[in-house]
Amino acid sequence: MMTQLPAATPRRQQASACLPQTISGPIDRWYALDLVRQNRCDLGLNDRDIAVLQAHLSVLPKGPLDPRRLNVSYAGKPEISRRSNHVQERTITRCETRLEEAGLVQRRRSANGRRFPVRIAGNIVDAFGIDLAPLLNCLPELEAMSNAHIVREEKQRYLRTRISNAAAALARHARRAAQICASSLEGLVRTGRNLARRTAVSREDVEDYEGRVDQLLATPDPSPEAAPEDLAAGSTKEDSASENALTPLKLAPDGGPSCHDTASARRVLPDRRADDAGQPVRHIEPRKKEDNRPSLQMEQLDPRQIVALWADLKALPDYHPAPPRDGHALAQMVLEFSGFLDLDRRLMIDTCAQLGWPNALRVLDYMTRRFASIKSPTAYLKMMLEKYRSGKAIAAGAVRMNRPLIRG
Repeated sequence: MMTQLPAATPRRQQASACLPQTISGPIDRWYALDLVRQNRCDLGLNDRDIAVLQAHLSVLPKGPLDPRRLNVSYAGKPEISRRSNHVQERTITRCETRLEEAGLVQRRRSANGRRFPVRIAGNIVDAFGIDLAPLLNCLPELEAMSNAHIVREEKQRYLRTRISNAAAALARHARRAAQICASSLEGLVRTGRNLARRTAVSREDVEDYEGRVDQLLATPDPSPEAAPEDLAAGSTKEDSASENALTPLKLAPDGGPSCHDTASARRVLPDRRADDAGQPVRHIEPRKKEDNRPSLQMEQLDPRQIVALWADLKALPDYHPAPPRDGHALAQMVLEFSGFLDLDRRLMIDTCAQLGWPNALRVLDYMTRRFASIKSPTAYLKMMLEKYRSGKAIAAGAVRMNRPLIRG
C-alpha cells in the first residue's frame, strides 16, 4: 500500500486542496532523506527512487535547507545519473514520477522540457526542474510514520515474546507431566514456536494460544483423560494450516501488557533442560576432528635423565628454561620446536628413531644455534643423517655413532 503525503498537490486537484505545512528554521537534508528511507515501504518507493532523491538533494547549495527559499534541482539527467550510481535516464524519469506520486517532490516542467534556472540581474529567482519543497514541508508526517512503525515493531516483539514464554512453560510442564498425551503437547509446543517465528502476530493468535496453554497448566493431575479433547484436534489443525477461529487478546489500552493478564499469575515452573536451552534451534557442538598426523612416543623416560641432558644444551634452554616434566611433554616440545625451525614433522620423528631422543635433542639444539645461517633446515637435517649413517660425527662432534646417549 502506497501512502501519499499531503504536502504535494495531487493530480487533477487545485493547490488549495492540500496546503503545505509551514516549517520555520533550517532543515538537514540528510535527516529528511533518512526519514524517507525508513518509510519507503509505506510510500511505495524502492532503492533506485531513494538514490534519485539523494542525487537531487546533493545538487542543492551546501548547508541546511531553508523551506522558505527556492529549493529546486535543475541538474540535467546525465548529472543525476552520475550522482545516483549511474541509474539509466529512462529509469530516472520513472523514479521521479513515483516520488511525485508519493508527495515528496513536484516536477516543474518548462515549455521545451528542459531544466534551467531563471535569472534576473544575475540572481536565481525561479527554476524549472524538481521542486523539493514538498519533502521539506512533510517532515512532521514522515516523523509520525516513523514513530508509528517503531511502535508496531515493539508491539510485535512483545507479542512474539509472550508466545515464546508460553511455549517454554508448556514444554516444562510436559516434561513434568509424562501422563499427558505426548502428541498433543508436542503439537501445541510446535504451534507456539511457529507463531513466535512469524513476522506479524495478531492479538487473537496470542489470546487463543495462551488460553489453551492456561487450560492445560491449570490441570492439577494431568492424565490422558483430563487432557481437553479439542487440544489434540486444534493443535493438529493449526500445524497444517493456521486458520483456526481465535479470540481477542486482553491487552492494555496502549497495546502493552495488561496488569490483569492471566500469564502474570501463572505459577513458576522448573527451569528448562540443559539440552534445550529454550532456543527454537538447538545448538549442535561440532565434532572434534581426529589428528591423523604421525606422533612421537616418549612416555617411558626417566625425568632425571631429561634434566641431566637439559643442563648440557646451549640454545634450547633459552626458549624453554624449565625442562619437560616427562616423556609426553618432551615429545610435544620437540615436535612444536621443530615446526618453529620449519622442519618436517615426519623427518623429525625419523631422526629420533635413528639417533635416539638424546642425540635428536643435541641435533635440534645445534640447528637452533646455527638457524640464521641455514637456508633449508630440512635439507640440512637430511645431510646430517646421511653423515651419521656413514659413521661421521655430526652437530659439531656432539653426536657420534657408538657413543653413550647419556653422559655419566
